[in-house]
Amino acid sequence: MTGSPDPARPDLAGTVADGNGTPGARPFRSQRWFEAGGVSGLFHRAYLKSEGFSDQAFRNRPVIGILNPWSELVNCHGHFRGMADAVRRGIQQAGGMALEFPAMSLGEVLMKPTTMLFRNLMAMDVEETIRANPLDAVVLLAGCDKTIPAALMGAISVDLPAIMVTGGPTEPAMFCGRQLGGGSLLSAR
Repeated sequence: MTGSPDPARPDLAGTVADGNGTPGARPFRSQRWFEAGGVSGLFHRAYLKSEGFSDQAFRNRPVIGILNPWSELVNCHGHFRGMADAVRRGIQQAGGMALEFPAMSLGEVLMKPTTMLFRNLMAMDVEETIRANPLDAVVLLAGCDKTIPAALMGAISVDLPAIMVTGGPTEPAMFCGRQLGGGSLLSAR
């Protein structure tokens, strides 16, 4: 691929090969960062090495981002640390390199006046984080009714492969020793 596919980033211009070194084949987007020559390529590789990654961790492998809006403020996302670890293992078993990154966490119960005011802000957060970093695809973790569309809206805007993994339904609340579900009515005793 010759030239920069992103006109806003001429620093990423250059000819790159695919993961097997074959010129002209479709490259991993992340190779524009990690296979680049000169000082910028050196800095990009050194940065990940300073976090403990080896050359083999990211050379000739797709870099898959894991969007994780984990927060103790949002009960829908409280279990996402474990989910992100499971997604990471799957990516590594498939031959990719996983890099987890945070995003805003929107939860309707505690956030006032409403999470709808912040949905588009989260979408912009997701979009710009994906666009600005060396990611070839993303796995989006989300669980609440505004987080799911925000993550999808942001990822779709970047036009990279993305998959959504939802956290499942929230655990039901307890009242007077009884488990309640959404829409439960309490009968008078």
